Amino acid sequence: GEDQNDARNQAKHAVSTLSRYDPRFNTWLHLAGMRQRRTHFSLAASGGRLFAIGGRNVEGLLATTESYLPSSNTWQMRTPMESPRCCHSSATLPCGDILVIGGYISCAYSRSVARYSLESDSW
Repeated sequence: GEDQNDARNQAKHAVSTLSRYDPRFNTWLHLAGMRQRRTHFSLAASGGRLFAIGGRNVEGLLATTESYLPSSNTWQMRTPMESPRCCHSSATLPCGDILVIGGYISCAYSRSVARYSLESDSW
């Protein structure tokens, strides 16, 4: 597992940036930044949006979820997870719901799974 002291030290390097690569011109385009700086988070795609979930920053572990809508180049805060977590994985189900698996919660690694409903914006 990851050394949490190292993860805490890396939190000071949390970012809010988003970039898109355009292979036609071999260039990177800078897009709207997330509303919250984060590191050690997961990113999932569902319903034409990107979802930045959890992570950590200098304030500690994050429960926040935000979604990016490419057509308007904007981020929107969504319902936060019940428990803050970082160093987790996420996967999108065929129905569009997002699973968040494992990670670091309350000073310990967890095997728990949380499910986000895209339709109801709830965990």
